[in-house]
Amino acid sequence: MQLLTLTQIPSELEQQLFQQLLVADDVLLLTGRALPLCYRARPYACQAMVRQVEIDKLGGQPDGDWTLIDDARWVELSALSAKTIVW
Repeated sequence: MQLLTLTQIPSELEQQLFQQLLVADDVLLLTGRALPLCYRARPYACQAMVRQVEIDKLGGQPDGDWTLIDDARWVELSALSAKTIVW
């Protein structure tokens, strides 16, 4: 499992790259300026997650494709991932 943390909304070229690289057991996590993506359907064929604490600050409810996680789960994902990428 790879953990890709997006900190900003990816460009068109980056989106194409992620669509080719991410598979079903990978995890996409949003933070920072990428958070508005959680209000739309999951963009890639992988698990899509966002931290509950960030949604609480931002407000609203993410699209049903997104899983809300707590900080303990975030740490667990980081520890379990074969690769952790922050983009």
